[in-house]
Amino acid sequence: MNRILSAIAMILVLSSVLVAQETAAKPETVKFTAKNPAAGDQVVKGSTSDTTTVMTISMGEMGEQTMNQGVKMKETKTVTVLAAEGENVTKFKIAYKEVKLEQITESPMSPEPMTQDMMEGNNPSGNTYVFTIGESGVVITDEKGEAVTEGMAEFLKTAEAPEGKFVAWRPSAAEMFTAREFTIGETVVIPKDKAMAIIPNRKMLGNEVNIKVEATLRARKTVFGVACGVFDIVTTMDGSPAFVADNAPGMDMKMTMKLTGTMTIGIDNMWLYGMKSSGPLNVDAEIEAEEMSMTIKGSGTVTANMINVYSKAKIKAEEKK
Repeated sequence: MNRILSAIAMILVLSSVLVAQETAAKPETVKFTAKNPAAGDQVVKGSTSDTTTVMTISMGEMGEQTMNQGVKMKETKTVTVLAAEGENVTKFKIAYKEVKLEQITESPMSPEPMTQDMMEGNNPSGNTYVFTIGESGVVITDEKGEAVTEGMAEFLKTAEAPEGKFVAWRPSAAEMFTAREFTIGETVVIPKDKAMAIIPNRKMLGNEVNIKVEATLRARKTVFGVACGVFDIVTTMDGSPAFVADNAPGMDMKMTMKLTGTMTIGIDNMWLYGMKSSGPLNVDAEIEAEEMSMTIKGSGTVTANMINVYSKAKIKAEEKK
C-alpha cells in the first residue's frame, strides 16, 4: 500500500514539475494598440545624423581623385497638435530650437576642409511656425499669423508636411505593422509599401529604391514612465534615388545601405520614443557630361539617433481656429 501511495506521490510531483516547466517555457507576449495624436498632444523631438563617405572619382585621362565628404545634422524642436480629425492632424505648430545641416568636404585640391551651411537662407532656428492642412494644401504662417517667405514655406512643407500630410509622429509604427500581439523574440519582415513609413519624405527616394525593414521584438521596457517594446531593426535599401535624377539629370547612381539598431515603441499608443541605427553606405555613379564623363565609387558609414518626449499642452482658443 505504501509503495502504491509513494508511486502516486511521485507521479503527482513529476506532473507538477512538467506543468511548471510548461508555464515557464510559455513565451512572453506584448499587445500593441495604436492611438491617434489629438489636439494638445506635444512632442519634443531631438535627432542627429552623421554620414561620412570616401569617394574615388575617375575622370578619364585626368586620372583619379579621392575626396572625403561628410554631412552632419542636428535638430531640436517642439511639435504641438492644434487640431485633428481621427488619424489626420489638420493643424499644428512647431517651435524650432536648433537646426543644423552641414556638409564637410576634404580633397587634395583644397588645403583645408570646406564646410558648407546647407541651411543658409532658410534656417528656422529660434522661430515658431503654424501649419494648417486643408483641401487647398498646406498653409504656413509664423506665430503671429503672418505669411512666410516662399523659400521658407517650401522648405517647411518638404520637411514637415510632404505630400500634404503631417509627419511629426513618424516613423509611425502603426503604419509599419498592424496593432496586434507580439511574442518576445518574434521577427516581422515589413514590406516596402509599409517600410517606406520610416522615410520622412518618400518622394525623395521614389519607386526605384527597394527598402525592407526586419523588426525583432527584443524586450519590454519603461521609458519616461511609459511601457514600451524595444525592437532590434535591420533596414536595407538599394536602388536609384529619385532626388538624384531630379537634381542631376546626367547622373546614374546606385546606392546600397544596411543599417542596424533599435526602435522603441509605446505599447499603448504605438508612438516612437527612440530610434538608433548605423551601418555601411556604398555609392556607384556615372556622370555623362558634354565635355567629359566620370565615374564615382564611394563607401562610408551612416549613424542616426532620435529621441521623442511626449506630453500634453494647453492650447489657447485662438490657436485652434
